[in-house]
Amino acid sequence: MLKSLRRSLLQGKLQQDVLWNFCALGIMGASGVALSVLIGLFYDEATLGVFNQVFAAYIFFSQLATGGIHLSVLRSVAQHSTDREQSRGIILAAVLITAFLSLGMSLLFWNTRTWIGTDLLGSDGVAIGIAWATPGLFFFAINKILLGALNGFRSMKLYAFCMASRPLFLIASLLCAARWNCTGDRLPLVFSVAETLLFVVLIASIIKRLAPFSLAGVGQWAAKHLNFGLKSFLSGALLELNTRVDILMLGYFTTDDSLVGIYSFAAMLAEGIYQLPIVLRTNFNPILARQLHDGQIEELGH
Repeated sequence: MLKSLRRSLLQGKLQQDVLWNFCALGIMGASGVALSVLIGLFYDEATLGVFNQVFAAYIFFSQLATGGIHLSVLRSVAQHSTDREQSRGIILAAVLITAFLSLGMSLLFWNTRTWIGTDLLGSDGVAIGIAWATPGLFFFAINKILLGALNGFRSMKLYAFCMASRPLFLIASLLCAARWNCTGDRLPLVFSVAETLLFVVLIASIIKRLAPFSLAGVGQWAAKHLNFGLKSFLSGALLELNTRVDILMLGYFTTDDSLVGIYSFAAMLAEGIYQLPIVLRTNFNPILARQLHDGQIEELGH
């Protein structure tokens, strides 16, 4: 009976993709807990508080850096996944736009570090941490575009691998930082290291889909991305920020980074539970986008 149940669960691409992404979610959840524990072990609660306040601000600016374009990439790639020329134009247009947006937001993030950290959150450590996390913000936005492309192609095993790689890169970077006696306020540099490494992995994973290299159709798709991104940006940003605004508010109303650190550990556990239904949404999104594009309305009910 167990053998039959296991076989039924693993039948079909969707079931396998969902299973792979649940495994990735498990790794992400365990890594998140491990990251917090390691920061507490090698540093202290105040460092954890600074780290998570920087991360909250980092996520806020990342939404501005992507501008909802990653959702346009997911939708467009899913609709044209079998057309290499169209897919190439979709991805290249999105990467180019996002590179400009992300560069602008990264400069703004860096230039407002003192206002956010010292003036708004009352923490000089947050201001220093933002400076070290800024390069990561640039790559984070581009990585989100490339992950959206993998999602659109329904390369869900590769997508799950890349999603699980990010927290593992963070942990490896943290261990190296602790080994080299990196100070707590500079610890957010692990975001920059992890996102740079993930960028290399993603480029290596998707480069074959961009060959032969051509800018044909990039202008057309750039306009479509911007139009779609403007319409979808707000909803996506609010969903992402929902799990971070409490940390920013606590940082604003208290100057005790240790208190923020203790709270953020509990908030992280709640966020892990929130991610469970997102795994299903991630796997169904490209299927729904393709069926809507092909006019297969009846199939949506099955």
